[in-house]
Amino acid sequence: MKKHAFTLFIILASLLMCAAAWLVKNGLLTPRAVETETQARMSAAEDWLFPLAGGAIVDPYGAVFDGETGQWSLREAALLRAERGAFVRAMRAGRVVESREESGAWAVAIEHEGGAVVCYGGLRAGLSAGRAVARGEMIGQLAEDTLALSLRLDGLPRDPAEILPPTTG
Repeated sequence: MKKHAFTLFIILASLLMCAAAWLVKNGLLTPRAVETETQARMSAAEDWLFPLAGGAIVDPYGAVFDGETGQWSLREAALLRAERGAFVRAMRAGRVVESREESGAWAVAIEHEGGAVVCYGGLRAGLSAGRAVARGEMIGQLAEDTLALSLRLDGLPRDPAEILPPTTG
């Protein structure tokens, strides 16, 4: 009986380790040592700004269940709502690393100090890649009423709420 209990324990421990590895790989779980380093890197230097005056988070980053397909997926952006045409400001100084049109709106990715890349999606126009932007500088206007804000650190998706300050009204 003891042999079977030990075998079951080994199998369960292996499954738990595989599940944890999958969660880390997909950005849904961050080891504590990495979390502490990440917080230090993202809070260094200047504070982050909320990108939309009068905006608010309406759909957070995270797991989303699709009722039609019965599948779970990771929404890699937080959706912020404000008035159509609202000005979008750079949350921190950085450099434009990508600007692309997708589905009739523009997405602008800016690399900030510490290796954080923030993508601002749903803009009326793009910016030239390589262009430097200042903290608080207007980088565009909302094409509709929603800004898709995503954050990547070391290439892995992260919750933008980690850097979003309270709304400014």
